[in-house]
Order: sequence, then structure tokens, then C-alpha cells
Amino acid sequence: MKVELDLNEMLGMQYDEDGDPVGQRELRDVIVSSAAEQLVREIRKEALRGILSKVDAVVQDEVRTIVQTALSQPIQRTTAWGEPQGEPTSVLEIVREHVGKYLEGTGRRRDSRNREPQNLRELIDDSVRDVLNKEMTQAVNDARTKVNTEIRDHALKAAANALTARL
Repeated sequence: MKVELDLNEMLGMQYDEDGDPVGQRELRDVIVSSAAEQLVREIRKEALRGILSKVDAVVQDEVRTIVQTALSQPIQRTTAWGEPQGEPTSVLEIVREHVGKYLEGTGRRRDSRNREPQNLRELIDDSVRDVLNKEMTQAVNDARTKVNTEIRDHALKAAANALTARL
């Protein structure tokens, strides 16, 4: 199979009887034009990356400012019926109160319906219990396997000794 490409035809070039180009484009112009297009594409990509980076930074700063402002502005607590309750306070103060209650709270008695920890002490107790249960279960299983292996080995040795003693 033979493939032939006519560069003159591909570029739309024609030559006169003296060999001078008279077509639409010259090879040099096509190469320069292609290189310029590639360069422009690369510059656009780089510029777009830089612009997006700057826009992200500005947006993050603006969002941070808006969130801080929203969290520090006073809000009015209400009852379930929408009636004002107590003095206006900020979201940050409400969060601080709830975290303090969680860390210092006595918790509620947990029953079959309520198994979630209600304070930090209960959360730590549950975590320690889970870790110890896993470790103890593994240790007991390892010890059981070791004891069973040693008993089997001793029984096999005793059997082997009894059989060889009769010979």
C-alpha cells in the first residue's frame, strides 16, 4: 500500500512555469500561521488559569466576609409559635452555648430508643468500650487458638510416645 500526499495540493499552492508560487498560500505562511495559533491557544490557557485563580481567591475572601458578618449579626430566638424569646443573640453565641452544653452536660439516660451519646463523656465512654471490645475479642481469639494448638501438639506427642514405647 502506498500513500502519497501532495503538499502543494494540501496547501492550495500552484506554481507557474518558472517554479514560482502563484497559489493561495506559501508553506512559510502556513507554518507561521499554525505556530501563531498554537501560541495564542497556550497564552489563552495560561491567562484563563491565572484569571480563575484570582477569581477563586476573591470569591473565597468575599464569602468568608459574608459568613463572618452573618454569624456575628444578632438574631432573635423564637418559640415554636414564632413569638420572640429572650434577648437577641448571634449564631456564634448559640453554637458556643450548644458546644458548652455538649462538653459539660450530664447527658440523658440512654434507653432502647435513644442510643446516641448526649455529651462528651458518653461519646468517650462509647469509643473506649468499642476499642476495648474489639481488642479483647481479638486477644481472646488469639489465646484460644494458641491453647488449642498447644493441646493438640501435646496430645500428638503423648500419642507418639505411647506408640513408640510399645515398640
